[in-house]
Amino acid sequence: MGVFLWGLSGSAADSGQALLAGASAKISLRDFSGARVILTRLLSQQPNFAEAHNLLGVCAAELGNPQAAASSFRKAIELKPGYAGAYLNLASALLKTGQQEEAVEAINHAVALQPNILATDPQAFTMNYLLGLHFAQLGEVKLAVERFQSSVRLKPNFTPARLALGKLLLAERHEGGALKQFEAILALDPNEPSALGNAGLIYARRADYVRSIRYLGRAYELDQGNTALALGLAEARIRAGQTTEADGLISQLESAGRLTEETRRVLALVWLNCGHPEKGAALAGDDPPLVGEFRDAAVKQAREDFLHSNYRTAAGNLEVAKKMGAPGAEVHRLLGNCYYELDEPKQASDEFQAALRLDPDNEQTYFNLGMLYLKYRTPELATLVFEHGLKELPNSPLLWVGLGLSQHLAERTDQAESSLKKALGLDPGLTDAYVVLGDILESANKLPDALEIFKSAIERRPDLYIGYFYYGKIILKMNESKPTEAVTALRKSIQLRPEFAEAHYELGRALEQTGDAAGAIAEYKESTLRDPALAGSQYRLALLYKKQGDAKRAELAMSAFKKAQAAEGRDTVMKKLEYRIGKD
Repeated sequence: MGVFLWGLSGSAADSGQALLAGASAKISLRDFSGARVILTRLLSQQPNFAEAHNLLGVCAAELGNPQAAASSFRKAIELKPGYAGAYLNLASALLKTGQQEEAVEAINHAVALQPNILATDPQAFTMNYLLGLHFAQLGEVKLAVERFQSSVRLKPNFTPARLALGKLLLAERHEGGALKQFEAILALDPNEPSALGNAGLIYARRADYVRSIRYLGRAYELDQGNTALALGLAEARIRAGQTTEADGLISQLESAGRLTEETRRVLALVWLNCGHPEKGAALAGDDPPLVGEFRDAAVKQAREDFLHSNYRTAAGNLEVAKKMGAPGAEVHRLLGNCYYELDEPKQASDEFQAALRLDPDNEQTYFNLGMLYLKYRTPELATLVFEHGLKELPNSPLLWVGLGLSQHLAERTDQAESSLKKALGLDPGLTDAYVVLGDILESANKLPDALEIFKSAIERRPDLYIGYFYYGKIILKMNESKPTEAVTALRKSIQLRPEFAEAHYELGRALEQTGDAAGAIAEYKESTLRDPALAGSQYRLALLYKKQGDAKRAELAMSAFKKAQAAEGRDTVMKKLEYRIGKD
């Protein structure tokens, strides 16, 4: 690995030139013993000849005596402090004796004296590599990368420099550049464990599990004592769906006593993330801290799955979490929400009731349980739930809304109206109460009463979109021959809540009454973009297209109407409140 600069200096005394030239010639022929004899004689005559000491150091190093070589190079530097080549030769000798820090210092001296010295000699790849390690230890990433790259340019097949460069780039999150280095190493040596392992981990992060498993598997074959490789391979197999192979590897680690607490923790969470919470729970075992961490992670994952409508996965995670310790009310409520969405009423009811036993003052749980009974057309049971909840929480606007909806669906209109007015008295801005009350009053054809309520609501809350919606809708229904005021109110509702599909539908109806067919079509289309299941908009579109003579569009709209109509199952007002089921 030595780097030796064998050039002559014009400053040597003329009487010693012949001897120095003769020694150099022998060194070129690799006759280091012969060269040493000449140089010893020369130095007996001219002991302060720096170049002679430098070449004597070269001979000592090549003859296997790096300590003597270092002594000769130091003497050359002492006699000639600006001797860059001697510093570089000293660094090479120090490397052979394991004195890395001293070698780095010598290299720095050489570079300071002759900045391009490492670029002028093809053997300087070692020095560049060493400087790269030095800069990396100091945290000088850019300088370290430059040195490693220089080393690779000087000697492309120098694996240590490529490996160091790849690891540094990987640490700096430059995965593409790191992978390029690891692949180059494997082209030179297909069985280099570190390159195989690092490349395999990069492919795993890229979800290229076929390559990841191939690389990590080979690395682990070569280094079966490496727990990090085993962990990476097990994770890649889990994520690739190779559960049997992953189980086998994990069992091997356990049998060998290498399944540490940290390894269990990592793999347990991977199993959880990949939809196998029961396997994760098994790895957590009976270690209290690990069990607690896994249970919390399972509940957190369930929340995320629920928000993304992955109800079955969320329920599976929560069922496992329940078995790992006494679950709190939150777990039971969330699991009840999952079963609600999965149309499994018995399980949902059991979970909501379990949540209430643990937390009897939670209005959301009462609401969810009551909505469950309404979903399955049992308003009397729902009424009992809301009434019981109101005994505990008499000032809960949400529970008064639930009670009003239950009474409405049980066709006890007056009681329902009273309950909803109570809710609005407690919270004048409660949108859901207006939704149910508007439906009740409209269904009972109490249009003047409804108009007064929503007019008052708008005055109290000018930003209440639902108030403008019902105000415009009721005006239109009371007097379709004068739709201008309805148009104004509905446009205000849309301004406040552009995504509200029904407001676009009602505005379309109002515009149709004014004779603005193009405007009506635009609003009907906008409403179907917001809610494709809005059957009324599709129907009105079909009629307008037919009136315009556009048979093809009329047919498409009518087909969409029939499809949307068939999908309308539960009461619209019930559907409008179901979004609250997932709110905790």
